[in-house]
Amino acid sequence: MKILPFIFVSLACLGCRTVPTEKTPGTSTTEVGLPDATLVKNNNRFAFELYNNIGSEPQNMFCSPYSISAALAMTYTGAREKTEKQMNDVFHFGTNDQTLYNKYHALFNYINGLNAGDILNIYTANSIWAQKDFKFKTAFVDNIKNSFNSEVKTVDFIKETEKCRTDINAWVEQQTNQKIKDLIQPHILDDLTRLVLVNAIYFKAAWDMPFDVKATKKIDFYTDETTKITTDFMVADNTYKLYQGDTYKAIELPYGKGKMSMLLILPNSKTGLKELQKNLNVDFYNDLETKLASAKAKLYLPKFNTSSAFELSEVLKKMGMPEAFTDNADFSGMTGRKDLKISKVIHKTFINVDEAGTEAAAATAVVVRMKSVLVNMVEFKFDHPFMFIIKENTYNSVLFAGNIYNPTK
Repeated sequence: MKILPFIFVSLACLGCRTVPTEKTPGTSTTEVGLPDATLVKNNNRFAFELYNNIGSEPQNMFCSPYSISAALAMTYTGAREKTEKQMNDVFHFGTNDQTLYNKYHALFNYINGLNAGDILNIYTANSIWAQKDFKFKTAFVDNIKNSFNSEVKTVDFIKETEKCRTDINAWVEQQTNQKIKDLIQPHILDDLTRLVLVNAIYFKAAWDMPFDVKATKKIDFYTDETTKITTDFMVADNTYKLYQGDTYKAIELPYGKGKMSMLLILPNSKTGLKELQKNLNVDFYNDLETKLASAKAKLYLPKFNTSSAFELSEVLKKMGMPEAFTDNADFSGMTGRKDLKISKVIHKTFINVDEAGTEAAAATAVVVRMKSVLVNMVEFKFDHPFMFIIKENTYNSVLFAGNIYNPTK
């Protein structure tokens, strides 16, 4: 018997154009106001729990917890019973009702509202690719359409499977400025595919204090205590928000007149990143935010360009939602039947950091199938493995997180 796949795709990227936000009429006033602080806190909690599960290996890593949460939030709207509970345990979504959906709607609109011309472009966009004549619950489709700002595209997976795949991939490439290609590989869709949901976040930002290209110089980067490579370091002498502790330093580089920033965390020991990660959680992050204070610093930051790819099914099972991947899964909120389960959660990312700013992209596909303060000048030289976070600053919502073990790879 053939297996029926459903696919939920989420994207996050830093690109080069602005797309206007469509407001959905007739919904709660929270949708166009400030995002819910509890939702942001819970998304950040998942962000660090995910990071601890995929960022422990001594290699470059880049992910978008926000992208993954957004994709699984759409999936969660159709989850019921134990499947719903386990997904909530992992993602901390809260109640699976209109209150949660309004909170996501407000968050999407808030992110869209952060646009600040050429210095900061960001938007979110969603689309549904649905098999024509296939019956989903009207409430499920309407909820995704209205609460997640999604347009609906009717396609024919049965007779035009490959065309559907290439059309969706082309949409993904367009939204990510061509940085994420071939997200949906051959043989993922077939004539029994019935639904693909796509969520995108797009972002391009220039540093508030750009690095002088002429100041960039070759400096050694230590991959461990004794092994080093020579690479391009950007150099700047400015006032930043920063912190220097007994075991690590942290510095924040703003984008868009302070609306967003990159937070870089550097262990004092050249081999200290793994030990630092043991204490990394949302409480550590919140505490660090309170410690940052403005001071002068000499900054040395390597230019870097990296990409990552993950299949997250086993990670999410380990984190506490195994049932969603088994024949016991209950996604009856989608169709009214307990006939669906998640088979794959695919995540791909890209980031480039240079003197002008940052460009990044991420894509997440959830495949669902039928069952069968400082006074003196401080020197910050990121010349050994470090981690970084890209966040929104009013609520400190974590959008991206990563490690750099070798900036030349």
